[in-house]
Amino acid sequence: MLLDFSELNRYFFNISNIFASRQISSGKTNFTMSAPRQTDALLFFSNTTGVCYQNNLPPLNIPHGTLVYIPQGCQYVWENSPSGNDNFQENLLFEFTLSCIDVHRGDTPKKAFICTQDSGDHIFFSKNVMIVTTRYSSLYRNLFLSLIDAFNTEHSLPLSVYTAAYDIFNTIASNCLIEKNSYSDISIIENSIKYLEECSSPAKSIKDIAASHNISISHYERLFRNYAGISPVEYKNIHKINCIKSFLHDSKITLDEISEKMGYCDSGYLCRFFKQKTGMTPKEYRNIYISQTRKSQLK
Repeated sequence: MLLDFSELNRYFFNISNIFASRQISSGKTNFTMSAPRQTDALLFFSNTTGVCYQNNLPPLNIPHGTLVYIPQGCQYVWENSPSGNDNFQENLLFEFTLSCIDVHRGDTPKKAFICTQDSGDHIFFSKNVMIVTTRYSSLYRNLFLSLIDAFNTEHSLPLSVYTAAYDIFNTIASNCLIEKNSYSDISIIENSIKYLEECSSPAKSIKDIAASHNISISHYERLFRNYAGISPVEYKNIHKINCIKSFLHDSKITLDEISEKMGYCDSGYLCRFFKQKTGMTPKEYRNIYISQTRKSQLK
């Protein structure tokens, strides 16, 4: 059963396969999911920025403070970095499986709630990794930490763990419904992202994008930063780098071919831009990626 998160509070469901952890690491990290995921998951980027690569999809840029949904059965590659000036990452992970439970009101004067079956269809929200929201970061961090504390406490009480888990889903459903009902600002940003992500043809400027929505540049930039946590220009440059990285994952594509796909006049410009933004040449990045992929496949 495919749902939007804003629809979730219309249903009752069983939560199984619960696992929660606080993931701490230093510096930049890379992770390749070489086998399909066994469960669904929510991942909160507490002190991390990242990019997710999925087959046949554009790179997914993840700003600091973002809540991400990862579906069962998908495979991906993460590249993550600390979000601040310090050198540590913090991600909060919640793994689960949701099964719909049929609930209805009884016919008696009490109108009691009645469950007619223990579990039904698997509830999921996307077939691919997706951003749930970039808002309410402090709230979600506290909710995830409550679940992690309950899960990892010695002699954990099931009721404490399930209460924390249902609280997360109830909060996500309510907040996503609010965001959906205040759609105009979000619609402006979501519609403009396709222009910021355009690489192979002349792109619209920030001024052009703001004018097309009849708002000022400063208002557009403020809306965008509230949505994504970074400026439109930063987003555009990050997307370009992520696209180049995605092409570099295929060892058969040459730098000249990548330059043509990205709309650059020559590979020299591409190499200078890539090194300026990442600190390494395209060749160095490609070698690192291939080496890490081989190590992952050997495990």
